[in-house]
Amino acid sequence: MAITELVFPIFKPETAQQALNTLRTESMTFGGTFGLLSRRVGHVQRLNDQVISASHRAILALEWNDTKDFRKFFPASEVFGAFRNKMIPYLVQVPMPQPFQPAPGYSRSSELFESGVTQVFVANVGNGNQEIENAWQKFVERLRQENRGVKNWAGWGLEDAEDSWLGIVGYDSAEELHSVGGRENVAALVENIKKIEGMEEFIVTFE
Repeated sequence: MAITELVFPIFKPETAQQALNTLRTESMTFGGTFGLLSRRVGHVQRLNDQVISASHRAILALEWNDTKDFRKFFPASEVFGAFRNKMIPYLVQVPMPQPFQPAPGYSRSSELFESGVTQVFVANVGNGNQEIENAWQKFVERLRQENRGVKNWAGWGLEDAEDSWLGIVGYDSAEELHSVGGRENVAALVENIKKIEGMEEFIVTFE
């Protein structure tokens, strides 16, 4: 079963732009890694309704064939070690990757990170939390009614991230996000998700 790995690095402010560029370049060295299905680097445009694009926050999104392939790469592979050494000078602290398995009804996540704009929800809510599952289902059902082309994915954390939940929505463009997400009935359901304790919302452009 394919798993999705997200990494949320925090860069030192004085070199954040260079750090984001370095992340894009150095993560290309992952190409050819056995079991790696996709790699995308995201530039966070908004975090919890605040515009932060100038801060050059990033999300690294990797999809793996399974957890065994993920563990062969992290933390002891030579490729990862070289990448880590390149990135450490830019980091406030070394982030831990968060692996997620698909929730029932979902499979691969890679197409979400190929969208024009990606909306990412993540929180430590406890595995199988019914509140988030209900809120997400209502949101997804409304999205399908408003725009059947909008893609979505959800998953639960694995290993050290087992209490984490991840929800992703892919839009063709920022205009579509504004058009669909700005509708009153959709916006209210987004707010229900964001009200859940510990929930963070990222609006991201991946490449």
